Amino acid sequence: MLAELRRLRGVLTAAAHTSKEYKAAQGRISELAAETRAALDEPLGEHFSDAGLVRALHWAVEFPEAFVDEGGQPLGEAAGFDVVIGNPPWEIVKPDLREFYAQFDPEIESHLNRKDAEKRIKELQAEDPAREALWEIQSRKTEESAAYYSASPDYTRQGRGDRATHKLFMERAWGLLKDNGRLGYVVPSGIYTDLGTKELREMLLNEGSIEYLYSFSNERFFFTGVDHRFKFALIGAHKGEQSDGFWAAFRFNPRVAVRSEELPGFLADQGNLIYMRRESIAKFSPDSLGIMEFQTSQDYRAAERIYANHPTLSSTISGTWNVKFTREFDKTNDRQLFNYSGKGLPVYEGENFGFYGDALRPPSIWIEEPKGRTKLLSPLKRQAPEIKDEKIPLDYEHYRFGFRRIARATDIRTLIVSYLPSRAFSMYTLTTTVQHYYDGSRFVPFMDRSEEIFLYSCMASFVLDYLMRFQVSSSVAMFNAYSLPVPRLTKGNPYFDALIPRAARLTCTRAEFAGLWKEVMGKKWPTSPPAPLRNYGEGSQLGGGYGPPAIEAGERQRLRDEIDALVAHLYGLSREDFEHILGTFPLVFPDDAAGRIKKETLLGVYDEFEGVVKGWGRV
Repeated sequence: MLAELRRLRGVLTAAAHTSKEYKAAQGRISELAAETRAALDEPLGEHFSDAGLVRALHWAVEFPEAFVDEGGQPLGEAAGFDVVIGNPPWEIVKPDLREFYAQFDPEIESHLNRKDAEKRIKELQAEDPAREALWEIQSRKTEESAAYYSASPDYTRQGRGDRATHKLFMERAWGLLKDNGRLGYVVPSGIYTDLGTKELREMLLNEGSIEYLYSFSNERFFFTGVDHRFKFALIGAHKGEQSDGFWAAFRFNPRVAVRSEELPGFLADQGNLIYMRRESIAKFSPDSLGIMEFQTSQDYRAAERIYANHPTLSSTISGTWNVKFTREFDKTNDRQLFNYSGKGLPVYEGENFGFYGDALRPPSIWIEEPKGRTKLLSPLKRQAPEIKDEKIPLDYEHYRFGFRRIARATDIRTLIVSYLPSRAFSMYTLTTTVQHYYDGSRFVPFMDRSEEIFLYSCMASFVLDYLMRFQVSSSVAMFNAYSLPVPRLTKGNPYFDALIPRAARLTCTRAEFAGLWKEVMGKKWPTSPPAPLRNYGEGSQLGGGYGPPAIEAGERQRLRDEIDALVAHLYGLSREDFEHILGTFPLVFPDDAAGRIKKETLLGVYDEFEGVVKGWGRV
C-alpha cells in the first residue's frame, strides 16, 4: 500500500488540480490511506480505551515520498524531511478541569478564584449533565496520552515533570528530520532554561547544532490573548552538523521589547546579536546546560571572565569544602505541623530576612521542636540506621545561610542571601545550606564556619547576583545556585582572610549570632553596643575589617562596599567590567544624583583595593 501511495502522490504532484487524473488519484489515496491507517491504529488499542479518538498521524502514510522508496520499503537513514518549521501548541498534557469548563464560561480560567470557580463548575454541570461526562472522556484521553508518551520510544528526551506539548513536538520534529535537515520552531523560553528540558538541549547540541536563538517577551503582543510577561523563543537547529556556537538575542524589558513589525530589522542589525560559544554553555551551566539570557555582548564577555576556570558549586572537589542546598518545610504538605501561637521554634521564610541577617519582619509560623525534628530526622535515619537519633546532627541546630526562592531578574536584587540563627527551622521559600553529609560511618561537615561565610560573601555580592539575573524569571532554583562559579578558597588566602571578618561584622549584630561570632572571630561577642568607627575606611586596605560588629548605617555600607569590591577583584574584573555590572542594578543605583554618588563611592573602594590586591595574585 505504501508503494502505491507514493506513486499516487507523484501523480498529484505532476497533474493539474482540475484534471481527471488528479481527482482520481486523490480519491484512491483517500481509500488506501484509510485502510493503512486502520491497520496501523490497531496497536494503539493497547494504550487507549478508544483509539478512534486519538486520530494518530502516521507519517509514512501522509508523506510516503519522504519515508519509503518506490517499492514501499523504508528509506532508512535517507528518510525524513529537509526542513521542519512550526509553532506547536504550548500545553501541559494533564487534565485541567478549569481549562475544560472555560469553554463554557471563560471567567473560570481568567478571573475566578479557586472557590468561585468550583462553584461555577457545579452550576455548569447542573445546567447540562452531559458536560461532566465529556470532562471524564477528555480527562481519560489526556491521561492515556501522557502514559503513551512516557512509554513511546519516540519520546525519550522529555526530562522530569509533566509532559508538555511543545517539548513533545520538538523531539518528534527532530526525529523526523533527515541528516543535514533544519528545524525552526517557536516555543516557550523554558526550552533553553529549564532543568526539565536539559535532554532536549543535549539532543540539539550533541546531534547537531543550534544556529540561532532569539527570545522575546510578549510585551509588544506578538500573540494576542497571551500575558505580556510571557517569554517565547525562535530557535533554529541543524541536524548532524556541529558548530562552535550560535547567534542569540534576548529582549524582555518593556523599555527594549521588540514589536512584530520591527523584528526583521532588529535581527538584521548585527549589533543586537550575541555570538554564544558552545563551550561557554557547558562552562556556565555544566549540569543543566541552561542558556543564560545576556542582554549585550559585554554581558557575555564579563560572564566569561567571572567563570574563567573557577569550579561551579555543583562540582564536588576532593580535599576541600563543598556545598549542598536543601529546603526543609513545605507550606502545604507540612501545614499540619504549624502553629501560629509562638509554640516551639520559629520557621523562617524568604521574606523574613535581608542581606547579612537583616531582620525584615518577625516569623509568623512555629513548629514544636519534637515534631520538626522527627520530620527532618527521617531521611537521615534511612542513610545511617545504626546511629542513634540524638547523635545525628540536623541543620536547624546550626548557623547556616539561605537564599530566597521567589525573586525576579528585574527586582532590586535577585540573589538575596541571609544568615539564619541556630535552632530555627526554614520554609521552602528559603533554600538553605546543608551542614553535614554521611560518609558511610559518621556525619561530616561540608565546610567549616569560615568557609561557609566566604561562600556567603561571594553569593551576597553584586558579581554573582549579576550572573543570577541572566538565569531566572520569577524564582531561583537550586540548579541555578549550583551553576555559580566559586573558587574553593580557605584560610591563608588573602581574599578569604579579608572577606571573613567583614561579613561577620555585618551579620553578628544581635545576640542570637553570638555563637557564630565566636566561631569565626575567635573571641567573645561584645555584650555592649560597640562604638562606631569615626572613619569607616580607616585601615581597611590592611585588614581593618577586624573590628566590632557593625551597627551604624554608614559603617555597614562601607563594609558592604568593601566586600563587593574585594569580590570584583577576586574574579579579576576590570573597573570597566565592575562599573558595567553595577549599571545592571538600576533600582540600587538609580540614574539620579544619589544613585550616581552611591555607585561612585563603591567604585572608589574598588580603586582603593586595586593596589593592595595586585600583590595577592590571581585566584
